[in-house]
Amino acid sequence: MLRRRDRLRYQNGTVVPPAAFVDQLLTHAAKATGRPSSTEVMAHARTLRRRALQATNKVGWELQRLRDSSPTPTGSAGRPGPA
Repeated sequence: MLRRRDRLRYQNGTVVPPAAFVDQLLTHAAKATGRPSSTEVMAHARTLRRRALQATNKVGWELQRLRDSSPTPTGSAGRPGPA
C-alpha cells in the first residue's frame, strides 16, 4: 500500500517514483479514460523517469541501467524493462 506521504513526494517532484508506480498510474489512467496507453506512451514515460533519475539520483540511475542491461529470466539481455 502506497503511503500518502510517498505519493505526495512523487506528485510534487521531490522524489522520482518507482517504475511500478508509474506503470500503475498509466494503467489506472487508461482504465479511467477507456483508452489504453500505447506502447509509445509507456516507453516515453520510462525514458522520462530514467532521465529524472539521472538528474537527481545517480545511484538509482546506475541501478536502473544495470537492471535494464541484465539478462532476463528468458536469457535475453538489453530488453527494456520497467523504468
